[in-house]
Amino acid sequence: MESIDLVAYSVFMKIAILPLALSLYCLTISAQQNEQPASKEVKPTPVLCDAAAPALRAAGTNQFVLTMIINERGRVLEFTTYSPKGLQLEKIKPVVKAIKAIPFSPAMKDTRPVQVMVRAEFDCSAPATDASEKQKPH
Repeated sequence: MESIDLVAYSVFMKIAILPLALSLYCLTISAQQNEQPASKEVKPTPVLCDAAAPALRAAGTNQFVLTMIINERGRVLEFTTYSPKGLQLEKIKPVVKAIKAIPFSPAMKDTRPVQVMVRAEFDCSAPATDASEKQKPH
């Protein structure tokens, strides 16, 4: 009789634990899919670096990371400064204008463009070059 109870208990535990394990697995996969993607490096324009230069100098850096909302047409709707903390480039009008002028490829879902939130790294330490800028003779 004890062996039957043990078998029944074992079957019951397998039936009870399997859905719990599946639920935990699904929650883990869902959480991974909802995480912010890793930052993508974006080449800043000379206008953006010039506009941000005073704030970057004051912060002691040439690099910054923005969290941006990009619409279905690839245009920046809004952004906030992710790092360095306290920089607040979104409050500097020439920077806002320069960021909103950068064209992005729209994010796609099921072959349709969608609005998306992205995190992008910018580095103004290298001299920015503009295709319209003329080369100076040596």
